[in-house]
Amino acid sequence: MGGRAIVALLAALVLLAGAGAGSWVYLHRAPGKHSPVALLPKPSATTSPSAAPTPIATPSPTAAAVPANGVQPARLVIPKIAVDAKIENKGIDKHNQMEVPDSPADVAWYTFTSLPGGGSNAVFAGHLDWTTGPAVFQNLKNLKPGDEVQVKDPNGATVTYRVTETHDYANATAPVAQIIGRTPRDTVTLITCSGNFSRSSQSYSNRLIVKGERIS
Repeated sequence: MGGRAIVALLAALVLLAGAGAGSWVYLHRAPGKHSPVALLPKPSATTSPSAAPTPIATPSPTAAAVPANGVQPARLVIPKIAVDAKIENKGIDKHNQMEVPDSPADVAWYTFTSLPGGGSNAVFAGHLDWTTGPAVFQNLKNLKPGDEVQVKDPNGATVTYRVTETHDYANATAPVAQIIGRTPRDTVTLITCSGNFSRSSQSYSNRLIVKGERIS
């Protein structure tokens, strides 16, 4: 559960269920300032021993190990659609809605869901578009079963998932508990807008859901 008690998730689901259709993740078009993209720290250089009679090759840095309880997500990488995005920690706002990323270039990870690699469902959301144009999940619809999704922590430890299914749900009938609830295995869930855009509500009618299972 990523260090959080299961009661936290259940409480969040109760709040979401009572908040009304479409309130669970309101990825509307809204102006906002762009957050700077943080770079992962580079591995420090290693020098060969000076006493060696012949040059000794410097070993390539090895990938950081994934802790048993999962990684603190820092970047989301989806090679198929050229996504390499900073991750923001988000939760539930005062209106019982799932908070959304502050920037069109960033992705939200919900702290009431599992840590990536933590044994259950790690849930992320990103904007489809913005007042300035396409946003981070503009091409999420192009993902197909077999495509890879990677979540990296600040030290480079990587949890890799393979897409298994995609769904397009109307807000009013979306199975929220199934989408963001616990799973018996390591799962990633990606959420963005789809369907028709309403100028009056500044929101989309549907939500596109992409799910995957961990492969490494």
